[in-house]
Amino acid sequence: MSNPKGSVATVVVSEAGDGDTTDIQTGIDLLPADGGVVYIREGTYTITNAITITNDNTEIKGAGSSTIIQTVGNIEAISATNVDNISIHDVHIIGSGAGGTNNGIHFTTVTGSIITGCFIDTMGNFCIYLTTTSDTNRIVNNNVSGSRAGIWLDTASSSNTVSNNNINDMNYGAGGGYHGIALLYGSDNNTLIGNIISDCNISGLYSLESERNTFTGNTSSNNSSGIFIWGGLTATSNNIISSNVFSGNVMGANLVYIDHTIIANNIFLDNYYGIGGSVDNIVQDLTYITISGNVFTGQYGNAIKIATSNVHDSNDIVIIGNNFYNNGITGASSIWLADPTQNIYRVIISGNTISTSGNYGIYIETSRIYNTLISNNIFTANTSGNIVDNGTSTQIFNNTEL
Repeated sequence: MSNPKGSVATVVVSEAGDGDTTDIQTGIDLLPADGGVVYIREGTYTITNAITITNDNTEIKGAGSSTIIQTVGNIEAISATNVDNISIHDVHIIGSGAGGTNNGIHFTTVTGSIITGCFIDTMGNFCIYLTTTSDTNRIVNNNVSGSRAGIWLDTASSSNTVSNNNINDMNYGAGGGYHGIALLYGSDNNTLIGNIISDCNISGLYSLESERNTFTGNTSSNNSSGIFIWGGLTATSNNIISSNVFSGNVMGANLVYIDHTIIANNIFLDNYYGIGGSVDNIVQDLTYITISGNVFTGQYGNAIKIATSNVHDSNDIVIIGNNFYNNGITGASSIWLADPTQNIYRVIISGNTISTSGNYGIYIETSRIYNTLISNNIFTANTSGNIVDNGTSTQIFNNTEL
C-alpha cells in the first residue's frame, strides 16, 4: 500500500499477484479509516460474497471493461451503507442473473457519491440501486444491460443526478424485467438528463409517488412505455418532462393520477399511442397539466387520449402549440377526449397544427366533458373531419381549416 506523506492511501489489487493483494475486499479493508483508493487492475475477479464499503471517502477504481467483477449466485457485487463521498468507476460487473438480491451496486443511505464509467450486465435484480435517503449522488456515463432493471432509486432517495447513461434490454429476472430508470416512493427532486434507454419490458423511465423530478433530453425507445408516471395512492406533482424523444414504444408517455406537470418540447415518434394511460391507453386523473410545443408524428393510435378513472375527475388541461402529423394510422383521432367514468372539465386546445389524422383531428366523445375551448388551431387533411363535439358548453372559434 502506498501512502506518501500528504497523499491519499492507495491499494493495488491485481489478479496476477503483482499488487498489494489479489482480493478486492482485502484491498478495501487495508485502507485507513479515513478512506483512500483501491485500484483494481485488469483481470476477472470472481466473488461469492458482496464487496462491502464501510468507510467514507473510498474510491474503487478499475481499468475499464477489462476489470471484471463476476458474481456467483444470488449476491450483490458492491454494497455501501451509511457512508459518504464514495466513488466507483471504470469497472465491469457481471451478475449471475439469479435471484432478487443480485444487484450490481447497492447504496443504502449513501450521499455525495458518484458511480461513473461502469459496465454492468446480467444482474438478476438491479444494476444500480440507491435506497433509503441516498441523496445528492451522481450516476453518470455508465452502460447497463441485460438485467431485470437498470438504475433504481427508492425510498426517499432525492436530489440525485442520473445522466448520460446507456441502458438497454431490461427483460430478465422476476416478472420478466422492469424499467430502465425508476424513481419510487418519495424519491424527489432528481434530474434525469441525456440518458439513452431502450428495450425495457415495462418502462424506459418510471416514477411512482415521487415529485418535482426533471426528465430532460433523454431518448426512450422500444419499451412498453417511454415514460410512465403514476401517482399511486396520492397524486404526484410538479414533474417536468421536456425535450425528450419517445419512439417506437407501445405508449410514449403513460400518465396516471398526476397534477401540475409540464410536458413540453418532446418528440413522440412512431409509438402505438403518444400520450395515454395504463387503462385502455387513456391518460387518467389529470389536473393542471400543460402539454405544449411537442411534435407527434406517426402514432398508430391516438396522439393524446384523455379520460378519467372511476375515482377522480380530470380538469384544467392545456394542450397548446403542438404539431400533430400523420397520427391515428389505424383509424384513430389525433386528440381524443374519451368517454369518462367521472367528468372532464376545462380542457384548452389552442394553437396546434393538426394534419393527416387517421380519423378526426379532435374528437370529444360525450356530454360529460365540460367547458372545452378549441381555438386558433390549424387543421389540414384529417381523414374524417377536423372536430367532433359531443361535449357540454364547448367553445370553438378562430380555427383555420386548410
